[in-house]
Amino acid sequence: MTSFKKLAVSVCAILTSTAALAAPATIDACYNKVNGIARVISAGASCLPIETAVSWNIQGPTGPQGPAGLTGATGPAGPQGVPGPAGANGAIGPQGPIGPAGATGPAGPQGVPGAAGATGAIGPQGPIGPAGATGAAGPQGAAGPTGPTGATGAAGPQGPPVSFKGTWSNSTVYAVGDAVAELGNSYIAFAPNFNVDPATDVAGSGGVWAVLAAQGGEGPQGVPGAIGPQGPAGPQGPAGANATIPANLTTLSGALSTAPYSNGNGNAFLGPERFMYPIQCVLGDIILSVNGYGSVALPADGRTLPINQYTAVFSLLGVDFGGNGTTTFNLPDLRSFAPKGLQYSICVQGVFPPGN
Repeated sequence: MTSFKKLAVSVCAILTSTAALAAPATIDACYNKVNGIARVISAGASCLPIETAVSWNIQGPTGPQGPAGLTGATGPAGPQGVPGPAGANGAIGPQGPIGPAGATGPAGPQGVPGAAGATGAIGPQGPIGPAGATGAAGPQGAAGPTGPTGATGAAGPQGPPVSFKGTWSNSTVYAVGDAVAELGNSYIAFAPNFNVDPATDVAGSGGVWAVLAAQGGEGPQGVPGAIGPQGPAGPQGPAGANATIPANLTTLSGALSTAPYSNGNGNAFLGPERFMYPIQCVLGDIILSVNGYGSVALPADGRTLPINQYTAVFSLLGVDFGGNGTTTFNLPDLRSFAPKGLQYSICVQGVFPPGN
């Protein structure tokens, strides 16, 4: 609203300063919708997309023509007087006659679409169009319920008496009513025949033989029978050839503590826990030595240790070698793998192995 007030003041100033000029009937301007500034434009000029075109009437419409007076003599033109201040706009006169239509101006910018109007009332039903072509047939519907059973027909004539002749043979002459068995089915002869295979005849054109009884499907598996008694033992087989142990394995076996030896118990000659390991070791490392260690490193003899005293080494070994995992765990037992007179020991007090 303030911007429009400023625009009105600017227009009044323009009218005041140009009162001596031949002014048009209206003042055209463009109002900037962003900064609120208006600028006066010449007739027919276009506004920018961010501006709105506005116009003001300088004077009211022309009133009705008065009676023409006598034409006086034309006097000389006097000097141009100082333009006086613009007077107040007079009251709007009555509407004059509509003048001829002016030339069509250029199309203005597209306005903002208005809101959709209310839906109109439904018009009257149009005439029915011609019938369309018949569509393709729909899918087959579901089968209806089974109808009631029809009445039983009259009994047919009595067939020929049946005379079972056993398994069919191509060297036997068969009469009407003879029955035979073949491939699990039984057939009856409707005509005398010789060397006419029943199965082939029925599968083909027929007329000589007919199926008397078809072979039924295979029955369910019977219950397994009881296990029979144990048979007698078979004779003793021949003795196998003596196996030969490779020399390297024999030598290795003789060098381990498992072989008979004065000290073949997997411990050091001078005792399993006589010495203290003299340097700092890495927890869990295995040491093979002629010396038996009882401090820092302990014999790897499967012994049970309390978790609360060896927490660090327990975190590495767990219960892989025994123990209940709550209060105790076991060291690995490597005594049977130690060479004679030597001893495997394991570091239980040292530095924790660093991560990779």
